[in-house]
Amino acid sequence: MTDIEMIIQRFADILFDNKTCDTKTCCKYYDSLCENADSTFSWNDIDYSGNKRANWQPSAHYTRLEKMITTFGRERFSDSEYMRKLCGAIAFWGKHDFKCPNWWYNDIGTPMSFGNIGLMLYGHTDKDTSDTLARLCGYGSMKVRPMELTDDNGRIHQWTGANLLWGCGNSVRHALLTNDDDLLLEASNIAANEITVGNFEGIQKDGSFFQHGRLLYSGGYGRSFALDVARMIYIFDGTKYQFPKEKLDIFLIHILDGLKNMQVCGSLDINCLGREYVRPGSTELKNLKTVLKLMKASKDLPRKTETEEFILESEGKTHRNITKYYDIAKYLCHHTDGLFIGAKFTKSGLRGSEICNDENVLGKNIAHGCTIFAMRDGKEYYDIAPFLDYSAIPGTTAFYENNKELFSNNEWSADRYPNDYCDGNAQNDKAVVYQHYEHDGIDALVTCFAFKGGFVSMGCNITRKDDTCRELYTTLDQCFDRGDIAVSDSRVTHNGITYTSLDGKKITVKKENVCGKWTRNNRQFPDNSEKHSDILTLKIFHENVAKSSYAYMISREENIPSVKLLRNDSNVQAIQLPNGKVLAMFHNEGELDTDTRIIKGSGIYIE
Repeated sequence: MTDIEMIIQRFADILFDNKTCDTKTCCKYYDSLCENADSTFSWNDIDYSGNKRANWQPSAHYTRLEKMITTFGRERFSDSEYMRKLCGAIAFWGKHDFKCPNWWYNDIGTPMSFGNIGLMLYGHTDKDTSDTLARLCGYGSMKVRPMELTDDNGRIHQWTGANLLWGCGNSVRHALLTNDDDLLLEASNIAANEITVGNFEGIQKDGSFFQHGRLLYSGGYGRSFALDVARMIYIFDGTKYQFPKEKLDIFLIHILDGLKNMQVCGSLDINCLGREYVRPGSTELKNLKTVLKLMKASKDLPRKTETEEFILESEGKTHRNITKYYDIAKYLCHHTDGLFIGAKFTKSGLRGSEICNDENVLGKNIAHGCTIFAMRDGKEYYDIAPFLDYSAIPGTTAFYENNKELFSNNEWSADRYPNDYCDGNAQNDKAVVYQHYEHDGIDALVTCFAFKGGFVSMGCNITRKDDTCRELYTTLDQCFDRGDIAVSDSRVTHNGITYTSLDGKKITVKKENVCGKWTRNNRQFPDNSEKHSDILTLKIFHENVAKSSYAYMISREENIPSVKLLRNDSNVQAIQLPNGKVLAMFHNEGELDTDTRIIKGSGIYIE
């Protein structure tokens, strides 16, 4: 067996192992394939003239083929009628060569699917079918590019991050289908060159991943990037096509120093998903489980013990205590005694979020930073996007705005947050992160403190720059109602997580059954059906006064630390932990009186 034949077999094994559809559904797909006059096959319920930029309707044709092939497996290849239908369906697409108004489908998504189909069917079809599959995959290859897309067939080389890896992955598929050793080496080398640290996009030195500019996308594009790289590392194992060792080490920075900390029990923090949190199933690790499996099986990859730890943590079998501040992304992960806190901040030069292809059209409050999501078992926000009140994103301070008002103010997607006052630091199990928070006529200083057993967020100097009486509040949480809840004026406990007001302000609790639909914040989503779910929202309301403030703590119900609020003003924001240690942010050089001692400081102070 040649190296290319071995790589094809490994690639196909991965694809067959990734079953994403049940047998009953695939049988319906197979039975409903209709034969056309020219002996091709298609589906009557697919709109082949559709032109949606996301969830492109004709793409259902090849996604159904992929699902059928993976679900029915190699053993079905001996069924001549089955193979006649598959080849006829491939010929149908090859004859019509459908194009989408969104370049991604034409250049990446469609070639990828037909490349996968070609690898799974390799050696089991007639020459016309294999040639058609190679041609369709070639549309995404750096060797064969449609002339109408570029003058020099070199567009792939201009891509970055996940897009470039997708292009390299399609070039690998095309090279395998055409037995092209030179193309396979070129694709491997270009992919390896993208596995770098510190570029404008891609893997960053702190372990975060940027895409679409300086936008944290570790769990979105970064997850796709990880799958493509891990797959290439696995299929190239022990061959001349494998990436250099230094590239393997850099890849592990993204996985083991980055994504590993951004999840709990197999659920990713919404903060690291970019706009993709508005898609069903987006918080699940999904293909990251495939990544970890491939990493574990790849003999060339080091850090196997940490990979095993990631697998166990993703299954909820183990928990770590780790506090990490991602200095480049301005993002904090805090794992403490089975509680996870993810907090994202925004500084000049960074993007907080985005609208793209009519996704996340209501997400402007996520873009301003100070977003805080608390999880114990990872189910708190699973598929919550249809039901969210987007003016009440956890951690943020905002005016109430309905969907129409949020949608009409969508210039935020193109903006970079104009704020130079944001930074943080983490030492062992403690961290301090601060931000000047300014948007929509709201001005505030916000500082967050992480420590063993808890997390505190406080805001001061909250001012309104307009004279309206609009409802202004800080949202502590907005999550699925998981049942039992204990409420007092200054403390609320729900789902094993306790929120405590440190300055005596009342925490208001709202429980309601919400009617929602995915298309509300994802205009391209095909299912417009209404759904219902019970949602719990915790807020601190701010009176219409010159200045207001808040300070609250998040902890586990069974272990609520006795934290003392020392100061919360424009000069110093500070707390004292149960052991007497102090965490503070000195916005101006000065002194802090703890009653037992005077602390002089400037900037971040961690004991």
